[in-house]
Amino acid sequence: MLVLLAPSWLAEFRALFLLELVDVTGDGALANAWSVALPVSIALFLKMIAPFFVVPLCVVLGSLLPGGWILSGAQLKPKFSRLNPMTNLGRLVSARHYGTFALSLLKALALIAMLAYLSATTLAAFLRLQHLPLQEALTRGFGLTLDGALALAAVMLVFALADVPFQRFVFLRGQRMTKQEVKDEHKNAEGRPEVRSRIRQLQRQAAQRVLSKTVPSADVVVVNPTHYAVALKYDTNRAEAPFVIAKGVDDMALAIRRIAQEHGVEVLSLPPLARAIYDTSQVNQQIPAALYRAVAQVLTYVLQLKAFRQGRRGLRPERPTDVAIPDFLDRTRPS
Repeated sequence: MLVLLAPSWLAEFRALFLLELVDVTGDGALANAWSVALPVSIALFLKMIAPFFVVPLCVVLGSLLPGGWILSGAQLKPKFSRLNPMTNLGRLVSARHYGTFALSLLKALALIAMLAYLSATTLAAFLRLQHLPLQEALTRGFGLTLDGALALAAVMLVFALADVPFQRFVFLRGQRMTKQEVKDEHKNAEGRPEVRSRIRQLQRQAAQRVLSKTVPSADVVVVNPTHYAVALKYDTNRAEAPFVIAKGVDDMALAIRRIAQEHGVEVLSLPPLARAIYDTSQVNQQIPAALYRAVAQVLTYVLQLKAFRQGRRGLRPERPTDVAIPDFLDRTRPS
């Protein structure tokens, strides 16, 4: 804007020097040309400084547009804690403070060096302006000033471009969490140990309530011998093949075994079959066809044992100790 308005300002400014000190009216009402030059000079001065108020005015208007003028006295209250050097000691000795100080020092040194260079190269040119006509002197003087301002602006631009990655690095570094913060976040995400223990206890209690309803209706429970347990049922009204109604490992396996014994459900220790059913079948899902033969042997034994106990069979059936499991389903074989 200053570059565009400079020619008109120079023309008006030059016209002021062409006024002659004469009595215009002859009656002394206007003694000389200064009575004309003064208001013209004031008007020209106001026009010259007006562009410098455009940016501050835009800033003020921009702050008023979102929510209007907000008056708050909170920021005017004295805070003596700000005067305590110990409160800001950590900030003063931080890496960010040293980095900012070093950048500011380099910026100041670069500006001083540029000003010294401009003074050495343009001082003689400014001194020669006094020997030139006014119009030419003003034009060249404005050009020299503009060149110097652009040189200083270029230096500031270089530092501004260098400051962007530095501030980004400082910001990202400031967003990193300390080891204690990571521990606290991990603890909050997973919950405190006592809370997790209570949740697991409630989950076990809920699972055992479900087992108390399903395991008593099983035809047989196959275990391995305490780590795995699966409860099987064969009901032609529900499925064409035997299906799993409950399964579990470790504590759940012990709970299934205990509930089965309390309700008179037969418990057989067949590790290969227990592992194979556990790994291949989900709850309320039929066993795979490859295990039909093995499970049929188990269910046959259970039916014969029930008949023996009811007196409908003379001899006690022989308890199966081994059943045929396909090699690809036998998890107990060493690999």
